[in-house]
Amino acid sequence: MCQRDSRFGLTPALTTRGTCADDQPGEYKYCSDEEFDNFARNKELLMGTTYRGQRYGILVSDYQAIVAHSKIPILILTPDAALALEAGVQGRQGKPQKPLPLFLSLFLDASDKVLD
Repeated sequence: MCQRDSRFGLTPALTTRGTCADDQPGEYKYCSDEEFDNFARNKELLMGTTYRGQRYGILVSDYQAIVAHSKIPILILTPDAALALEAGVQGRQGKPQKPLPLFLSLFLDASDKVLD
């Protein structure tokens, strides 16, 4: 989508998993569990979730970089990640958070065999 329309920018997902053969350039940033913990502790994650024993998140700085270039951020999210994102926007520990711009969410399902 980003290649076809310059209004959009891919926000890379942060993950503790290793690379996969079908990963596209810029789709993921890879880190250790310790690094992920540090991002979470320093509140540098827009959201975080676990899928199949690996951790995934979106760095606030990556999201802000897309917005700063006047682009519409595209986020790669699982359904649980979308819920975590929504919960983070509504407020952590009961504190109101600045809302994200409106966004469109799409969910395309695939079997776990396809996702592996």
